[in-house]
Amino acid sequence: MVVGLIFGGIELASVVALYVTEKGSTTTNSSTSAGITVAGITGIQGNDSNLLNTPYDATVDYQNTLYVTDRNNHRIQKYLMNSSYGTTVCGNGLNGTASNELKYPSQSLVDSNGNLRVAETGNSRIQLFYNGSLSAVTIGSVGALIIANSYANNIVPWAINVSSWTLLAGDINGKSGNNATTLNHPTDVTFDPMGNMYVVDKYNCRIQLFMSGQTVGTTIAGIRSHAGHDSALLNSHISVHLDSQLDLYVADTSNNRIQKFLRY
Repeated sequence: MVVGLIFGGIELASVVALYVTEKGSTTTNSSTSAGITVAGITGIQGNDSNLLNTPYDATVDYQNTLYVTDRNNHRIQKYLMNSSYGTTVCGNGLNGTASNELKYPSQSLVDSNGNLRVAETGNSRIQLFYNGSLSAVTIGSVGALIIANSYANNIVPWAINVSSWTLLAGDINGKSGNNATTLNHPTDVTFDPMGNMYVVDKYNCRIQLFMSGQTVGTTIAGIRSHAGHDSALLNSHISVHLDSQLDLYVADTSNNRIQKFLRY
């Protein structure tokens, strides 16, 4: 396991959150909430400023500026509030290893000073772009982690030098499922200020909300086991983030769009 922001399946978030891709009956009410496309055009790939190609992540700063990890365009796109046209702030669209290039970026995070941390699957590194800079420095290191353990179908906390894990969500034995207490290939996790947990349940085509301390989830975006491109559906989504109003942003990867779901 490589520890970092994301290296082929490892994510560091501000709390910190990550997922790893190591193999290792209550029912859920399906959500019918419709998402709002805030970046990209459903089902269309491209590298124009209003298009995306396999977006892997979306995060929002305190001004509700949206940053999209546009994976197959090897760039990070910045969208001002209510704008459907992005500006490239990291990467030059080339698949490279130079300090101003990205190779299959998977995750990005922006801090209060506008600095961006970008994880690259292709280069196995975390790049720090200081606000306004087109060139990066390579950084690393993490502390306490929350792991979306994709192939074990569960969410667990982990800390440096601690060998035992405590189950937060999913099946302790790694069994997949689609009810309220199970997951199927979770790929991301984030928390709100109250400690409630939001999980990308990828193969179940949904976002699950686990209230603080609870292991029974509620579907708040997507419809269980039903992939699609309608506004209420998701398709191979990868990541989830919250803005300051607790609206939900989902990187709806196979639909080449970022979906915003209003606060649950």
